[in-house]
Amino acid sequence: MGVALLALSASSYGFIPIFARFAYDAGSSPIALLAYRYAIVASVLLAAQWLRGRPLGLPPGRRLVGIATGLLFPVIAYGYLAAVARIPVNLAVLLFFTYPPLVALVAWLRGEHLGMRRAAAIVAAFLGTALALGVEINTLDPIGVSLALMGSLAYAFMILYCGRAMAGIDAGTLNLHVMTTCALVSLPIALATGQLKLPATNLGIFGVAGVVVTYFVGVVAFFAALKRIGPVRTALLSQLEPVVSIFAAVLILREQVSTLQGLGIALLMAALYALAR
Repeated sequence: MGVALLALSASSYGFIPIFARFAYDAGSSPIALLAYRYAIVASVLLAAQWLRGRPLGLPPGRRLVGIATGLLFPVIAYGYLAAVARIPVNLAVLLFFTYPPLVALVAWLRGEHLGMRRAAAIVAAFLGTALALGVEINTLDPIGVSLALMGSLAYAFMILYCGRAMAGIDAGTLNLHVMTTCALVSLPIALATGQLKLPATNLGIFGVAGVVVTYFVGVVAFFAALKRIGPVRTALLSQLEPVVSIFAAVLILREQVSTLQGLGIALLMAALYALAR
């Protein structure tokens, strides 16, 4: 169940860059997308928890987990979405997805056994991701690169911290507190900078709605998976997301996949299969 939930999360997240591009092309901004998605997702989670009779508050002494994680999420999301606006999507995705090997490395340094087979699969997965994305490094925007790496480092820290801290906490309650904190951070910024406005075209509005819906499904499934399979497997299996992004770009944006990209996808999927076992 944990692996299936993670696959659902990664698949949902994989569509976010496509919808974000529609919103950007219509005049939206990264902070506006963050404000909309966090505020709407927090409202839906609040209603869902109340209707299901689940706790709305975290246990005493554990509330810092929700606040700390909620402060990290805007950093992660802004780094990723802002990088997509400055550098090619495939390069932003590759730089962002340096977090799974980083999580595995930190876990190994903490004493978790990886083994040669698992280590080889981690390396193969990252190489497969690079090939699948077809990254070409020409003129780089240093700010865009830094933003993507900032998001990656923040995500690695969040997974390691949250994976250990959420033991004994209802995943829905933690998610509610995280999203509420994210909304309280991003909404004032969007309002103060005058960016909280809907795009001018129907396609742009569709992009904002797509970001919100796919993020909601992705984040709910992510926290449920993290609780079941732990931080390392969650991070490593999240590398399914770039594959979904590639297929989404082919289906929606009519992009072409080269032979080398196809080999990269095959290598990545084989590595993920080995990591999932």
